[in-house]
Amino acid sequence: MMWGWFDPMYILFLAPGMLLAMWAQWRVRSAYAEASRIAARSGYSGAEAAQTFCIRPASTTCASSRFTGLCQITTSPASTCCA
Repeated sequence: MMWGWFDPMYILFLAPGMLLAMWAQWRVRSAYAEASRIAARSGYSGAEAAQTFCIRPASTTCASSRFTGLCQITTSPASTCCA
């Protein structure tokens, strides 16, 4: 039985996907909520860490960086990471 453009059989095909999407969203939200309660070992907030990184000269940033790609990005004298 159809009512205009809507066929109730669509629900049979949409329901499993919608339930899976809601379950995945619930898992992501609960994992983020759990992880957000864990404090950083350094004691800095994300904003404080970014500010500390931005005011360092590029040469000391590269010497202490564990990420080699980051050194290539931040060594340019014209680049600034914070305005």
